[in-house]
Amino acid sequence: MKRFFKNYFSFNRRERNGAFVLSFVCILLLAYSYYLSNSKSVKISNFAEFEKEISAFEKFHHLDSNTFEGYSNQHIVDYEREKKVYTKVELFEFDPNNLPDSDWRRLGLSDKQIKSIKNYEAKGGRFYDMEDVKKMYCISPEMYALIEPFIHINVVKIEIEKSLKATIIKRDIELNSANAYELLYVPVIDSITAINIIKYRSILGGFYNKEQLKEVQNLDTVLYDKMICYLTLNNENIRKLDVNYATIDQLKKHPYMRFSIAKALVLYRETHGTYKSVADIKKCVLVNEELFRKIAPYLTVEE
Repeated sequence: MKRFFKNYFSFNRRERNGAFVLSFVCILLLAYSYYLSNSKSVKISNFAEFEKEISAFEKFHHLDSNTFEGYSNQHIVDYEREKKVYTKVELFEFDPNNLPDSDWRRLGLSDKQIKSIKNYEAKGGRFYDMEDVKKMYCISPEMYALIEPFIHINVVKIEIEKSLKATIIKRDIELNSANAYELLYVPVIDSITAINIIKYRSILGGFYNKEQLKEVQNLDTVLYDKMICYLTLNNENIRKLDVNYATIDQLKKHPYMRFSIAKALVLYRETHGTYKSVADIKKCVLVNEELFRKIAPYLTVEE
């Protein structure tokens, strides 16, 4: 028996060293495994503050087939797309009237959808209640279901505005001297349109023809036709450049003149002497009759 134990349970030096190394490695593995199991933590989130988001999410995902009745396949495609990007949507209380583009994007709307809303506002459109938002073609029913709990329209402000529009006495507004506040007296002009008109007028130097309003950002023919009867024009208020003294940099800043035209006008002046009249600019090869009619009202020749 003693011989049996000696044969099977005694080790030489090499075997003892191997057993020691193996035991050490096993201890390290056990220690590492214990460390990993005890270092894991579960992040507990408080969802109480997101109750409205959860409610909207559930409403968004429980739309039945009747929701899409009367809508095209594109709406269904948009629905599937909007479900996929739900996690990127940031929901918050908002007033849709004059809401900045950046906030519409936070709500998950695309640039194309935002452009449609801004065009609506530019034409004098307002959101007086949530139904007005729902009627927007660019906002699909599933998207409306998502944002509806967060729509908060300033009712007091809207009622004041409606009352003002209803009682306002028609008055003529001089386009080249009116400030943004005065332009708001025109019933179809909102604050954004008024600001855009003022900005373009400043760059242009003034309007010599009401038709130039169509060049203003987001001001189309429909809105133009509605506002034109409220506006008058005084060409004496146009800011002019003296073509005999204006530099290339000054001339090229005008919306109707590109760099090549400004350079041609100055080069002709330096080569042939000062202009005797504004009509003399037609001697420049780049100034045709159409261009002359556009830029002449903004030029002058001082004696």
